[in-house]
Amino acid sequence: MPALVAVVMSQLVLSSALVHLAGRPGLDQLSWLMPARWAYAGGAVSINMERGNRGVPDAVADPLFAFTTSQWTQNVLLLLAIALVVAWLGARAVRRSARV
Repeated sequence: MPALVAVVMSQLVLSSALVHLAGRPGLDQLSWLMPARWAYAGGAVSINMERGNRGVPDAVADPLFAFTTSQWTQNVLLLLAIALVVAWLGARAVRRSARV
């Protein structure tokens, strides 16, 4: 259970929903490994959330929130790629534990 709490909290923080990650070296690149980041970015593109950042003076425009079809497609494809990799790793772990 403690590991689950850590995973959920890291997903929340690195999804860019709570903390604006664009323009923050290190955190921005680390967030690319999180499925929540790509799902949130896909939702942000779907509702054109890019508009909301124009009123915040210090906000750096997040390139993953660009209101274009190609950006939405990229967000969804990367989310699916991460899901496939995790599913493959999970199947491999189950197969390995079944042999023992």
